[in-house]
Amino acid sequence: MKRAFAWMAAGSGRRPYLTITLMLLLTVALGAGIPRLRMEFTQRTMLPRDYPSVRAMEKVEEEFGGAEYAKVLVEGDDLTRAVNALALYRFERDLREGRGNDFHGDFLVRVESYVTNLTRNPQADLLFSLCLALREGSREEATGLVGKALADPAVADYRHDPRAAPLISAAERLVTDGLDDSSWEALKGQTLFLLERGVEEAVRQYLSSPGGEMVLGRTISPDHRYALVNVQVNPALDQERKYGRAGEFRRYAEGFFASHGLKASVSGEVYIMKVFRERAMRDSALLGLVAFFFIVLVLFLTFRRVLDVVLTLLVVALSNLWVFGLMGLVGIRYTMMSVAIVPLLLGIDIAYSIHVLTRYYEERDKRSGALESAVTSVSTVGIAVFLAAATTMFGFLSFSISDMPPMRDFGWMCLVGVLFGFLLSITLLPAALVIRDERRERLEATRKESNKLIDWLDRGLAKLSLLAERHRALTWAGSLVLIVVFALLATGLSTSADFRSFVPRDLPEYVTFLRIEEVFGAQDTALVVVEGRDMLSPSSLEMMEALVREAVEDPRNRDEDGSYKYLDPSRTNSLPGILSLAGTGSPGSAAQAEEELARLERDFGFEASSLVSADRTRALVVFQVPFVDERGEKEMAAILQEKAAEIQGRYGVRAEATGTPLIVSDAIGRLFSTQLRTGGLALLLCALLVIVIFRSLAQGLMATSVVFLAIVLELGLLRLIGWPLDIMTVMIASMVIGTGIDFGIHVAHRFREELEKGVEPEEGINATVRNVGAALIPGALTTAGAFLILTFSSLSPLKRFGVITALALVGACFAAMVIEPTFLATYEVTRRRWVKARGSGEDPHRSS
Repeated sequence: MKRAFAWMAAGSGRRPYLTITLMLLLTVALGAGIPRLRMEFTQRTMLPRDYPSVRAMEKVEEEFGGAEYAKVLVEGDDLTRAVNALALYRFERDLREGRGNDFHGDFLVRVESYVTNLTRNPQADLLFSLCLALREGSREEATGLVGKALADPAVADYRHDPRAAPLISAAERLVTDGLDDSSWEALKGQTLFLLERGVEEAVRQYLSSPGGEMVLGRTISPDHRYALVNVQVNPALDQERKYGRAGEFRRYAEGFFASHGLKASVSGEVYIMKVFRERAMRDSALLGLVAFFFIVLVLFLTFRRVLDVVLTLLVVALSNLWVFGLMGLVGIRYTMMSVAIVPLLLGIDIAYSIHVLTRYYEERDKRSGALESAVTSVSTVGIAVFLAAATTMFGFLSFSISDMPPMRDFGWMCLVGVLFGFLLSITLLPAALVIRDERRERLEATRKESNKLIDWLDRGLAKLSLLAERHRALTWAGSLVLIVVFALLATGLSTSADFRSFVPRDLPEYVTFLRIEEVFGAQDTALVVVEGRDMLSPSSLEMMEALVREAVEDPRNRDEDGSYKYLDPSRTNSLPGILSLAGTGSPGSAAQAEEELARLERDFGFEASSLVSADRTRALVVFQVPFVDERGEKEMAAILQEKAAEIQGRYGVRAEATGTPLIVSDAIGRLFSTQLRTGGLALLLCALLVIVIFRSLAQGLMATSVVFLAIVLELGLLRLIGWPLDIMTVMIASMVIGTGIDFGIHVAHRFREELEKGVEPEEGINATVRNVGAALIPGALTTAGAFLILTFSSLSPLKRFGVITALALVGACFAAMVIEPTFLATYEVTRRRWVKARGSGEDPHRSS
């Protein structure tokens, strides 16, 4: 392996300009993928499609248009007044008919408010349209519409109604020929007055009818000061277009209602996720810049040479650029997890360059030439860097067995980024050093002589390591106690997989959403999709009624005071519940149910397509549920899943529960298993590789031991601080294994190198810590510091991810510099005694 690395370094050093040219060509090729990179910030994309809840949601999207809504909260003095009801009517009509906008069929699938239900009644719709025509249309448009309305046979029924007679008479005079403009305007005002009173009376009657039960408290507040317009968002839109159109729709809605003297605020999941993504991207750019300057400072304090800083940053910059270019070329989306790629690769890849550069200056201190120093640094420390890179790649490779697609993509991209960083460190960096230093025979001063801070740290750590080795029993006992305490803390760790819990509470869109919930109650949605031969048959209706009744009355759905915790019958929509509004009892046949649904649509505005498919083989049971914590989501999901399974077995239909709470519950249930599988695989692969390369089971395990402390520290700190294991922190264990083991590998490798010189174990520890510490400390500072900077993010998942990762890496570095040497020295002393006792002078290290 030494020969292979020496050959690569020599090739790069002897042909430095060719090496740099090839790197530039590769940069251009991969850079072409960056404009093709797309972003995806939704909860659904974080989860695998084979989750039962996700598969069921796909059916909801296919048949019913999905469950994602933009919500327009409209505020006014009295939204049942004619002028305000007409504003809502016009808003919906313009959206459906594309008047002055093109949202319908593109951004939105369905739009609905309390006025929508009312005006599905033909007479009510005629009343609203006439009133709107007189208020806003020209004389020709108004008289044409009024004349058409008067010709409708249905109007004849109202001619003898004392309440309608004045309106009919005024309308007939309005279309009389020969009226001058002033007479027509006066008659128009009289007719409009009567029409507006008719609109208000229609609203009043509707809200006091059985149909009012479907809207009062749901889309219009009991005090009539707030109305809610639910806009069903097209699930087929890709995220970029969806977010772009969402911004246009918000401006349109707010402007429309402002022109009618009303205040409108727009929210919903699409808006919260849109702003969340924008905030994440802003934080990513800002924090990446802060991390960059932090790393520049650490590098400058370490090497005191501007060119050294530039060269190490060049390696990291190219590896990052190549990764994101490759993501664009192969079609991998930039997700929430991708935000961590930049600080991660900044910390990991720069450490490889630091190790190579540090060893390069160590050789230059011996008066070696630039090419010879570059070759020696790569052929010696390159083995340790290769081991560090390989184990880190194995750590990320473990993500490939995760259930979550973005986690798998994240693992592969980080693996590739680490590979790029390693290859650039042993090719591009030596080539650049040779170009810079080939004519310089010696350096002005050694690095340690010019950097007293690093020298002081090296000496201090060496003394601490020797002290720990001399009191190894106390060191080991203290470490064991620490591991046990933090392991016990980790047993109470909670989980969270809900994107909404990550959203900053100061977002205006989130504040609006909370206001909507305050006025109209729960806005989260849990669904049960039921499939059978005929969902309108008496047995199917009985089955759905039983499903709702048994789910609502489940003991787990009750608080101590007897109130409903999650599923409230007053906030549940189902075919049996809607049909009960007809007041004629349960339909005796599917045909009778069809007739009742048609009457309900005509009289009360119920739209059957929202709950039953056109072919009547699928139906929805919709529960509006509150946003609850992790335990509540699990309990709610368990109730619905169990009742769906019972109904399925009892009636021979297919019943599946879905909705955001169910999807989140599915994800929560697999977070711990994901952590165990990915972390366990990472640890196994890393340990095996180190054992094989070192050709020593004992030394391989000792190099790996540093990550045990780091992992236990990570999980214990999460529990101690009160943070959950979420979709970001679940990645930390595998990352710490892959990156933290680097520290252990460098210490073990340098200790073996020192022993090959024939020194005693204690002297070997001193030399190891003093020389390796010079590279490990800046590497640990840059890596941990890059993650710690994430604590300044406005997004809670990034904060948690940054803090815990940084602390775990610092723990791994400390274990490698202080605790691991006691293992290595003890093992070496014991081995030598055993060899001496056996009467053999063979030293395995000399043959390896």
